[in-house]
Amino acid sequence: MLRHVRLAPYGAFETAEIALGPGLTVVVGPNESGKSTLLAAVSDLLFGFEKSPRYAFAHARARLRVHARWDDGSGARELVRSSRGLLEGGGDEPVPAPWAQDGWDRAAWAQRLGLDHERLRAGGRLVLRGAGDLAALVFTAHHGSGAQELLESLDAEAERLWRPRGRSALKDHLAAVESLDADLARTAVRAGEVEAARTALAAAREASERALGRWRDERTQLETAEARARLAPRVRAALRARERAAELSALLAGAGGALDAAAVDAHEAAAAARDGAATALAELERRAQRLTADRARCTVEGDVLAAGEELDALLAARQARAQDAAEAADARREAADALRGARAALAELGPVPDGPDEDVVPAALQRLRVPADRAADLSARAEACAEADADLARAEEELAAARAAAARGTAAADVAEADAALLRELVSTAEREGSGPRAWRAA
Repeated sequence: MLRHVRLAPYGAFETAEIALGPGLTVVVGPNESGKSTLLAAVSDLLFGFEKSPRYAFAHARARLRVHARWDDGSGARELVRSSRGLLEGGGDEPVPAPWAQDGWDRAAWAQRLGLDHERLRAGGRLVLRGAGDLAALVFTAHHGSGAQELLESLDAEAERLWRPRGRSALKDHLAAVESLDADLARTAVRAGEVEAARTALAAAREASERALGRWRDERTQLETAEARARLAPRVRAALRARERAAELSALLAGAGGALDAAAVDAHEAAAAARDGAATALAELERRAQRLTADRARCTVEGDVLAAGEELDALLAARQARAQDAAEAADARREAADALRGARAALAELGPVPDGPDEDVVPAALQRLRVPADRAADLSARAEACAEADADLARAEEELAAARAAAARGTAAADVAEADAALLRELVSTAEREGSGPRAWRAA
């Protein structure tokens, strides 16, 4: 361990010395007091003088001396560094250095331990830029990984993502993005075309509706005009009758004759009818003029008129679809009512599981399904029961008639005693417990 250093001469000093403690020694002083000179002297002591020492500005290289006391635990040694090498005890032959180099050289020592003012400022600038070994150490202590390894991995990743020549992941992604942009542009164009087509279709539909309304109005006016045209002959007949009446009145006035009361009444009635017809005719003429003017102002496209039958067919189809929808809704309601009724009937036969009617009822009916042979047998028995029930009904009617006749004392001649006994037997058989008609009525 270095215990004492003396400069004689070195740098600007003819002689200067400093004792170093057993631990960490901190050298403090103002600028130009020799701190950097001491640091350079220790560096020359450890590694020898350079060919052109930095601090040989006041004394030649051959005169520079750095004296040191080195204690390695076995005893102190007095050493001198000169231009000829490391000397000991005033001898003239160089001796090996007692300190281990461990792969260190002057540059490594100066960079890591030999911090003078200039190197400290340069290192601060490197730390601020994130460069240098100190910045790497700070980065490693903070992030738990080496900055150099991270930089190398980032360089490799950058090389993978972007190569000046050939394919790379970034180029592939850029190509994919450009393809997607082109697809998006084409999609936007198609969407714009679709929207324009929708707008044009809506405008065409609106124009068609307006034209259809105008066509209907004109058709109504045309029908009205046709009806008035059909009335024109009667109006002309009324006018001729009025003219004839006027002629007759003139003849009568010229003849000086007189009319009875009935003729006067008929004449007055004819005159009133004539006046009414004239008024109606004038009104019809005015309305015909208005319709003619309206017809002149109204224009109907030929295509719309030509498609009149098709439009009527479309309206009829629309009404038919509306009616079909209403019938379908009624059918659905009837089906829902039928399902509820079937569920209620099934509930009387036994428990019915929970769930929608459209799911539960078909499943329950499927469980209650009767095989074909059994169904045929039951159908045959039902028919037999129905026939027996019909026979019973007829027998009851005949028995009731016979009893009524007996009650009146005038039994029908065609009701014999044997028939009465047969009727009583049929009634007794039908009313017996377990008989077919009774079971049929119970079912």
